[in-house]
Amino acid sequence: MNANALNAWIHEEMQASSRDPKRQERLKKLAEKAKASAKHLHAEALPVGSYQRQIAMVHQRKLATEAMQLGYQMPDEDLQELGLHVAGHALGLGLGLSL
Repeated sequence: MNANALNAWIHEEMQASSRDPKRQERLKKLAEKAKASAKHLHAEALPVGSYQRQIAMVHQRKLATEAMQLGYQMPDEDLQELGLHVAGHALGLGLGLSL
């Protein structure tokens, strides 16, 4: 997932939802998670098939899911990669995902 695009979207949403404290709180939590995620190695930087890479991919997917639940629209290439992962998982294949 493109961290810069996500952070820009969070900033825009924080300004747009200034009168909705619940949404602001959820956006703040998402921003904290995105900041923490940026401090860790990206899944692509870890060895293929390693537990560290699998854990990093799970964290990236969770972050993407939370962002999409708040209305974030992922860029097309990220959606295509996510679709490939879901299709591979349905077929029992372990395809790498690097959101």
